[in-house]
Amino acid sequence: MDTKHNITICMGSACFSRGSRNIADAVNNFFNNNLPDNVFLSGSLCTGNCEKGPVMIIDDKVYKQLDEEKVIEILNQYNFK
Repeated sequence: MDTKHNITICMGSACFSRGSRNIADAVNNFFNNNLPDNVFLSGSLCTGNCEKGPVMIIDDKVYKQLDEEKVIEILNQYNFK
């Protein structure tokens, strides 16, 4: 059975103003707008990391101060099918 992964992107006002929309677009582009069955993508309100945004959480791991390039590097570390 494949491991399920939850990807959450903070869409709170601080992260949004720092580019969380671009992070969401980078995730969608990584998957060619076709998420695998073992991936659930969602947005959230503030995660409490406002000064370190934009923030993405994969399962329980928090990634901070992201840009599109960092997002791709992070996603490449996972075994998404």
